[in-house]
Amino acid sequence: MKKLSLMVLFVLCSLTALAFNGKVMCTRADNISDQWTGILPGRPPFVPLCSEVVKGEPFSVRIFFSQPSIKAGMVKVGGKLKIIDPSGKVMHENKLNLQEFECKNNKSVFLFKDYIMISFDPPDKSGKYTYKVELQDLNDGKTVQAETSIELKENITTAIAKNLKKAISDYYRNQATQNIIPSFLWFAQKIPEMKQKQKRNFNPLSMIGVYYFMLKQNPQLNADFAKTVNELKNPDAAKCGAIILHELGPKAFGLLNKQKQAMWDNRMTGLFHVNKPVVPWQLDILWGQFLATGKKAPLVKIVNAMAKMDNNLSIQAYKAKKNPTKEDRMSLMRYLTGMAAQWSVGSNAKQHRLVAYYLEAMLCRGEIKNVLTAAKIAKLLSAMPEFKDTIKISVSEK
Repeated sequence: MKKLSLMVLFVLCSLTALAFNGKVMCTRADNISDQWTGILPGRPPFVPLCSEVVKGEPFSVRIFFSQPSIKAGMVKVGGKLKIIDPSGKVMHENKLNLQEFECKNNKSVFLFKDYIMISFDPPDKSGKYTYKVELQDLNDGKTVQAETSIELKENITTAIAKNLKKAISDYYRNQATQNIIPSFLWFAQKIPEMKQKQKRNFNPLSMIGVYYFMLKQNPQLNADFAKTVNELKNPDAAKCGAIILHELGPKAFGLLNKQKQAMWDNRMTGLFHVNKPVVPWQLDILWGQFLATGKKAPLVKIVNAMAKMDNNLSIQAYKAKKNPTKEDRMSLMRYLTGMAAQWSVGSNAKQHRLVAYYLEAMLCRGEIKNVLTAAKIAKLLSAMPEFKDTIKISVSEK
């Protein structure tokens, strides 16, 4: 077993519990801290549980507690974690970092600062691995115990989704890894049809970001994905696969045969690392990152891109120019990128509740610095019944 890292975070949400309690869970989700810190108290985070994995597949073990006692305005909770292998042997045990912080309302659920990223590797044996935690409220001496388990299997046994397009759009909510490669094959089969319809506007690069980010989280699939790409006959699909594998690193790219490696174009270097989108298709890369991870960071970049509509040439203004310059064309492209960002934020906020929750918190906490962008987000959310009250409050405070 490989313990990948011990990471730290502090999060809470307004979920009620009856008494001091604790829980431990295994999950493949990569956005747990983003949900607890990035949405408002009272909004429900979504934590998909994981009950089985294969070798090389990363997952995390998360611990949380609720209803701790408060003494002198402080919460003080300690604990320890044991990992038990299929034979019943304790293979890992460590003391958790003390959770000591100011607290006025203990009717919440607090995610422990410690969480462990794990993957199983040879010589780990197949079978059920158990994670036991013992937590102690050091203010009143109460202790609680909780446990969960995960089964290490040789192969994924879960069925492949019938609707692969939906499986990918929902991936951040349900990390069903068995759908990744089949969905890429589904995408590859659609390429000739898309190319015929879109003609000169055909650009598959905007659609492959989600596969890069999913595979980045699942290195155990690299060999199978490379084998899939090696067998592709369509050159456009094969080139997409080569781009993804190259960006996953030399080891992954080295799994391709020489013919497919030759399809790599060095102009594609860093394709999936978008900090400030300058053309509309880069927004699709960021949305692909969101669909794969559910993280807040790509959404923040997209929201910030909405400001590109300010002080740039609109379509009408550009058309009114008799002899537009290169700078005029660049200004128009910035405007189009901002317009595409605004449209995509509105569309995805309606389709993905987590997008709306992130936007709500960003607005209410004053994280959207551009006044016009903030106003557009406020208008978007205020039209959704669930957000009317909170958005009215945030706008009046501004």
